Amino acid sequence: MLRYQLHIVVVILGLSVFLPVVQGHVAVSSIPREDRILPGRTAPQKGAFLVAKRNMPDPRFRQTVILLLEHGDKGTLGLIINRPTDIPLSRALPELDSITDEKHLLFLGGPVTPDRLIFLVRSPAPPKETAHIMADIYYSASKDALGRAIKQRKGSQELRMFLGHSGWAAGQLDAELARGDWLVVQADPRTVFDQDLKHIWPQLIEQDPGPGMIIDNRHRDLLAVL
Repeated sequence: MLRYQLHIVVVILGLSVFLPVVQGHVAVSSIPREDRILPGRTAPQKGAFLVAKRNMPDPRFRQTVILLLEHGDKGTLGLIINRPTDIPLSRALPELDSITDEKHLLFLGGPVTPDRLIFLVRSPAPPKETAHIMADIYYSASKDALGRAIKQRKGSQELRMFLGHSGWAAGQLDAELARGDWLVVQADPRTVFDQDLKHIWPQLIEQDPGPGMIIDNRHRDLLAVL
């Protein structure tokens, strides 16, 4: 499988953060993106979850749930929300860990640039140097913004930090969706910050209706032959 490096640029209040994207086999179709989504399904967009299907071929993403931070013509950026590590913040950024009594463990956000940190934060108002995802959730790669969040003594229900991220070049995620690798559902803050991590994927994958199109079940006579 051919792999090479591309870059997408995330602009956070004037701060450009270059994030490399691992590029795998890409089959870019001429089918418009909106036509690839079956009726009743959610289209990939900022603030949606990618839920790995049961037959996910890539072992790095099996039983993962990814929150999409950015999705557009230049590519897609996301974070795996259900893979915690036992690595404390004190090992990654000891100078920030020293300003809080909260004990933060880091999550694995994805296989791309695992030596870089991105964080999610809940806030009633937009924090400086962050980008909005949905509801009261924001993200950033700014060390200053993370320092401010830590000084506010935000716990794990308001602040999550991730090593690495998940990324797709333009057209790559569309190809994986067409192949049936992912289920796309609307994300919500409770699942990201409050739900028991071991239950996130099992509960979300139950929304997968399986292959085929869903018929109007008011016409029950169509099912009588089964």
